[in-house]
This record gives sequence, structure tokens and C-alpha cells, in this order.
Amino acid sequence: MTHTNHRSGTTESLEHDFVVLMMADKGINAQGATEKIRRFLDLAWKRGAANLGDGRRGNTHLLGFEGLHEGVADRTVAHALFRDARTLSAFLTDLRQADLGLSVAVSGLFDITASCCREAGLKPHAHEYSGGVWGRVDKMPGERQLEVMTMCGHGFVPAALVDHLVEKVKQGILTPQEAGLTMTRQCLCGAFNPERAAEIVAAMAAG
Repeated sequence: MTHTNHRSGTTESLEHDFVVLMMADKGINAQGATEKIRRFLDLAWKRGAANLGDGRRGNTHLLGFEGLHEGVADRTVAHALFRDARTLSAFLTDLRQADLGLSVAVSGLFDITASCCREAGLKPHAHEYSGGVWGRVDKMPGERQLEVMTMCGHGFVPAALVDHLVEKVKQGILTPQEAGLTMTRQCLCGAFNPERAAEIVAAMAAG
């Protein structure tokens, strides 16, 4: 899925940023998919996912887990965000054992996600690469802003919001964690990483 395929940042930062997506395909296996997607969310929640979401309604930081869980429908596109490879590997093992029969996509550094798939006994059938950004890149926000912005692949966390929240942290009005949660609530899918955002904002405010 391309909306989670363009996250920017250092290798050290991206080693703590993995998104797993599950969805049904309309006309093929969407009918009756609700309980399968709920099972996906249950497994991710038990593994301590840092964020979960439904692109049509919102994430756990907006709806809470129960609100997210209860509102699942056959066409829900579910996301789970994990902070470390070990947990990702365990979650993928859970999914293999559950054998839910719906499409799953994993976004993250290739070497780590490939290792996690192997550990879970899975063989990916396709790989999707980000080709970077072309054209008038001088018109784009700075690298640190982009590290935050690209965690929301639908563009709901703009550079102006990042800069505004960094300034609030500098002034002592917000903590980096509060700033991270503010931005997380903007990204309905649940693909946004609140802890990573807080770390980047803290570094920007200090710099």
C-alpha cells in the first residue's frame, strides 16, 4: 500500500517504525470479513501495538480500542503500528497461525521486515519500493518535518502543524509526547507513530 511506503528518516529511527495493514477485496472476500478484521485488531492489541486504526473512522487515540473494534465493517482497512522488530515478528506469527485469509501488507526497512517474515514462516509474494521524490525538491519542507509528515501517508499532518507544535514544545506549553499525540489524532488510518513523532519533535525543539 503506497500510503505507508514513503516514510523518511534515518535507519536508526526507522528501525522503530513498522506498519501492518489488513484488508478484504470487494467482490472477492469482503463479505463476512468483519470478524476476521476484528481478530487482526485483537491480536495486534495483545501484542502492544503503538497505534491501531480504521482509515474510514479513526485510530485508537481517537476512538479507543473498544470504539475501533465495535465499528469494524467488512470493508474496513485495518492498520497496526509496531515499534520493534521482535514484536512485529511475533505478530506476523500470530497472523500466520490465525490464517484469516485476507491480504496483509507490511511496511518497514526491507532487511528487517524480510527477517521478520522468515521468522514467522512467511514468504512475501511481492515487494514495493519507494522511488524517492523527484522535481523541485527545494520547494519541500525540511528533512525533519518530512520525517513526521510522511508517517501520515494521506497528508493530514502538514508542515505548518509540525512547526507549530515544535514551537509549543520550545515554549514549555506542550511536552513532546503531547505534541506526538496531537499529530497522531490527525491520521485516521492508525499508521502514524506517536512515539517516533515525539522523539523527532523533541530533537527539533532542542535544536
